[in-house]
Amino acid sequence: NGREIAFERVHMDTRRCQVMRIAASGGEPRMVGPCHHHNTTQLQWHPDGTSLIADSIDESPAGLGGIATLSLATGRWRMLPYARNADAVDMAGHD
Repeated sequence: NGREIAFERVHMDTRRCQVMRIAASGGEPRMVGPCHHHNTTQLQWHPDGTSLIADSIDESPAGLGGIATLSLATGRWRMLPYARNADAVDMAGHD
């Protein structure tokens, strides 16, 4: 978003993964929430700055690829509701 950087931090001893954010100028990182366990690419900022975006494989029996968002306010992931194609994998854009 130009002001902050989002990144994933993996704790080597426990393999626990957390999404962190830090000011672009540096400082103390803050935890946003857990890593999405089916995240397949880098995190992207949502245009309104209230969440992060990642492509993901959902937990449905079909395991469809889709777009997941992580709310910065709640620290919770959700699959973005939209019509997906069972014959394709959707991937979040990269800047």
